Amino acid sequence: MFSITMASTGAQPTSRSPTSVPNLSTFKLIADKGFVRQSELATNASLTIFDSIPTGTKVGRVRDFQLSAQLDVPLPDISQLGKGTLTFSGLYLNLLEPPLGIPIMVNGQTVSTKGHIELGQPKVTFPVKKGSGVKVPLSITYASRTELNREKDVRGNIGITFDLDSIFAGLKQ
Repeated sequence: MFSITMASTGAQPTSRSPTSVPNLSTFKLIADKGFVRQSELATNASLTIFDSIPTGTKVGRVRDFQLSAQLDVPLPDISQLGKGTLTFSGLYLNLLEPPLGIPIMVNGQTVSTKGHIELGQPKVTFPVKKGSGVKVPLSITYASRTELNREKDVRGNIGITFDLDSIFAGLKQ
């Protein structure tokens, strides 16, 4: 599936003060495709440009571009548990110009400093019991900027997810 989207922040007067919010356009390309064997690959690319350069500022036309991908690889079936999934995901963001009043959010944190941002995460998800819909994910996350990781210490978290589709599918049969 491919789609290209153009979005604008809305019409505003052409003459602006440096503190006003500029008009932006965002172009997106999204692809989701079966990959090698039964794995799935989803990719996203976006480019955000200033529709017009705000008066009194010295910025270029391109504000930022982003690339992201996620690869889901099914693991072999474990007799009592079912199939697990190995996932690799990553995000690259290059903020070429300051956001100028329109925030950029990465993992719930506002980013306003120009430069590169890289995030990556390998994750393995194991089902607790075959057909139960309960899964346990284990992951490690990397962030290239310290403002995206506000924790003072490194620790592990264990999560449980409920796959309601598989629970309700079991009730139908």
